[in-house]
Amino acid sequence: YSRPTLEALKRETRHFPLRVRDRGEAYARTRVGVVAFGSHDFSASVRGSGTAHYRAGWYLEDGDWLPDCTCPASPYCKHAYALALVVLRGGAQPAAAAAGASGEQSALEVLQT
Repeated sequence: YSRPTLEALKRETRHFPLRVRDRGEAYARTRVGVVAFGSHDFSASVRGSGTAHYRAGWYLEDGDWLPDCTCPASPYCKHAYALALVVLRGGAQPAAAAAGASGEQSALEVLQT
């Protein structure tokens, strides 16, 4: 995604309540599955409490990112927040990019420049 698109995603994560962000931060470390990317969206399975798995996603509509999740707390839930963090931190990069083979920057590197 382009730099302005990633910046819009980062801005949208600020709308999540603090408690949700704290929990989502922890979930981003180990509970987000493989991220599927589309031209205007991305999604992944996120392991919830216990054995529950939810499908979290983000959709770009008119320049704004909108979160979604199959959990009861959707859309501003810890699962959607965790997914956004993984994408922004570059944890969803293809293996070659993560190893530096492609020469591409992660989303977080783009936002920090």
